[in-house]
Amino acid sequence: MFLVATEPADQAEIQRLLALSDSVAARLYPGAFRQPLKADTLARPGVALFVARDQTARALGCAALLDLFDGTAELKRMIVDPDYAGRASVAASSWRSSKRRESGAAPPCCSKSAF
Repeated sequence: MFLVATEPADQAEIQRLLALSDSVAARLYPGAFRQPLKADTLARPGVALFVARDQTARALGCAALLDLFDGTAELKRMIVDPDYAGRASVAASSWRSSKRRESGAAPPCCSKSAF
């Protein structure tokens, strides 16, 4: 069983996941186009950091969501600990679907914005 909730980024486990995310991004994107995610960036208004944890409370993955304040949001970064790949992302997807059903919201749409 997994629990997905918003949490602050200034935790050692979250910093480990963000460092992992930055190392993956560094391999995928040239330096000028890659922006590392830092705890202070994730503490800005309109940014939510969702963390998936297992039954022992270990952080398995996280995703940053930027509210575009027009009824949409943009997924900025998502990373899952490689040891748990496939399991935490399913939990996050399930949580998102249940929240959407609870709120009666339409499926999310995609857009681009600077972060």
